[in-house]
Amino acid sequence: MPTLARSNRIFRSSSVSAPAFQMSLRRGDLWRIELGHDRLPIRCLRGALWITREGSPTDTLLPAGEACELRGRGLVLVSAVPEAEVRVGSAAS
Repeated sequence: MPTLARSNRIFRSSSVSAPAFQMSLRRGDLWRIELGHDRLPIRCLRGALWITREGSPTDTLLPAGEACELRGRGLVLVSAVPEAEVRVGSAAS
């Protein structure tokens, strides 16, 4: 699992309010999301995503073609395994 110390790039989102967007993550990139009350749909288009949630005893491995929805408050870390294309927002689910 990639660690923060080895990250090439760190993306921070204090709130994600765009209707939908797409982004690429390279191996070692880390996307840090501070969730509020809104839901956040995420779809992995290529590669795989490792999703770690503050306070959760388990992590999620999201392979290409799969989607999940993040809900509630707290810190979420998303990294690519080894690289990924991600669609985020209402068009992701």
